[in-house]
Amino acid sequence: MTEPELRASQLAALCDRIARQENLFGSLSQEVRFLRQRVHEMTAAHREQEAASVAQSPRPPAVPEPSLPLPERWNGTEGSGEVLLTALSLIFELCIRAVTPRPVAILLSLLTGQAAEWAAAHLSVPTAASLTFQAFLVDLKANF
Repeated sequence: MTEPELRASQLAALCDRIARQENLFGSLSQEVRFLRQRVHEMTAAHREQEAASVAQSPRPPAVPEPSLPLPERWNGTEGSGEVLLTALSLIFELCIRAVTPRPVAILLSLLTGQAAEWAAAHLSVPTAASLTFQAFLVDLKANF
């Protein structure tokens, strides 16, 4: 074979290959469109079923979070601080959402007299302001 004949046969083979690739691409594009349509139909059917299911089944009534009254205030000398701390620990366990971000603040609001003075002095130290509730309790128990 001469060089021009070789080039012509290579060109014909490439053209044939391109034509097959175009056919394959067309078939794949058609399948993708079909699959896209099926996904859309199935998604719509699922949404309809979900809506029907929600409409048919009544929601259970919301269960209110338990609430306990705050304990009596404590001055640091009369009575026992353990009563206050035990009552607060119960409140914190039962009423998680209501008190989670501010347990130290709730405890401070229940301190009076010497206990309140100690807490104010204790929290005025810059490192003490970032104490956890548990660390604050340890310091409180160590001082009272």
